[in-house]
Amino acid sequence: TDRSDCSSRSRNRYACQRRQPGFLAAHFAHPLSKCLSWRHWEQRKKSIYPETFNSMKPVIVVHGGAGRIFKEREDGSRSGVIRAALKGYSILKQGGTALDAVEEAVILMEDDPHFNAGCGSVLNEKGEVEMDAIIMDGKNLASGAVSAVKCISNPIKLARLVMEKTDHMLLTDQGASAFARAMGIPEVPGEKLITERSLERWKKNLEADWNPQECQKKWWVCR
Repeated sequence: TDRSDCSSRSRNRYACQRRQPGFLAAHFAHPLSKCLSWRHWEQRKKSIYPETFNSMKPVIVVHGGAGRIFKEREDGSRSGVIRAALKGYSILKQGGTALDAVEEAVILMEDDPHFNAGCGSVLNEKGEVEMDAIIMDGKNLASGAVSAVKCISNPIKLARLVMEKTDHMLLTDQGASAFARAMGIPEVPGEKLITERSLERWKKNLEADWNPQECQKKWWVCR
């Protein structure tokens, strides 16, 4: 905090007001650091800038993965991310919850073979699609997750059911599969989730002379 913007009485206390409009900074110092609780701070922001909180528009951010993308796959990957973001945003604009928006956005990406989720996932050592998913509610920090699940199109749905229908935070492998059956999540043939590209990459990994560093160099050139 800029101390020049504080009155002499408020210096070394708990809050200072910046002169610039739209900014409020809190300065915590002994012995009054406990005077301004987080709840008090949230209420104070709303009382100072009510128009900001009343007119705030929803925001959704979609991440399509950290791997490098071949040039010929850029358009498909980009359009897939855009579709997912627009789907989630439309749900928020219609009054849906953040959880609904996140789940539906991720479902679109799990169904899109351009992404390493659901259909098109990278295969495990046995050549199978084995997936993880997690979802979290920012309001109460509740979360649900599944790992090593197979033969399910949309693991994100199962993760949300773990959060809402159980006392657990994570179910894995056979336990997650049994829970999916109990919840009526349909099973799909594992082959349906395997794409030609993921199968080719898996076979490439099995080659004795395969060099992951060289593969990364080739990907970089393709950009």
